[in-house]
This record gives sequence, C-alpha cells and structure tokens, in this order.
Amino acid sequence: MAEDTIEKAIMLGGLPERECITRHLPIHGFRMDIDPYNDPMSAYGINKEDILAIGEEEENMDGYISEKLHILKSQVVWAVRKEMARTVEDVLARRTRALFLDARESIRIAPEVANILAKELKQDNDWINNQIVTFELVAKNYYFKD
Repeated sequence: MAEDTIEKAIMLGGLPERECITRHLPIHGFRMDIDPYNDPMSAYGINKEDILAIGEEEENMDGYISEKLHILKSQVVWAVRKEMARTVEDVLARRTRALFLDARESIRIAPEVANILAKELKQDNDWINNQIVTFELVAKNYYFKD
C-alpha cells in the first residue's frame, strides 16, 4: 500500500521518482513462524499468544464462539480491549470477517458476541438486544433467502 501511495503521489504531484523504502519492511506484529494457510490465528502475529492467554486466564473466555469459523471468545475480548471494537457488527464484520465468510453463522453467534461485548463495555440487556437486532438486519443482506 505504501508503494502504491508513493507512486500515485509521484504521478499526481510531478515529484521525482524514487523507490519505495518499505518494500521489505514487515508490518507490526509480523511473525515468520506462523502458517497463514493453516493457522486461523495467523493474522494476529505476535499478539496470538496474548489472545490465547485471555482464554486461559479469564473465566468463561476459553473456547470457541464458532468452531466452524475458528473464532475464539478471547478474540472478541481482544477486539474490545485492544482494537476499539464497540459493536457486534464491528467484531463480526471487521475484526473477524465472520460476516463475510458465513452470514448465517454470524447471526447464530451474534448473541454470544453481544453478551461478551456488554460485559466488557458494561452495557445492559437493552443494549445487548439492540445490538443483536441491528446486526441481524445488516447480516441478512449477506445471503440469499432460501
């Protein structure tokens, strides 16, 4: 992305051409020892162990919300604490990509995600119900009706 931006700036701004200096610079969190094709947690890089530790150390945060999509409860907690996620849609669309991978499964797990979020954000049952309804309205646009 940096290279594309520099090339566009050079073209539009009439700037002298220059090679991108970030071509071989790894992004934050990069790890060589994680297999992106076989490890669903690979996107978290160096933070993978921290996320897994949440599941091991905190009551009721171990295990999967969705085994089908390989989404852990601790990923939701991480999304709130470290990535500023504030809604069910934010977690299931942007943080885990679950909505784009399987909308029906995302609707199924939305109540549990809402409950975890509510606990983390100190929200009440009305907030939880509103999050579920709002997410379902969005998610139903991501699959064909049977």
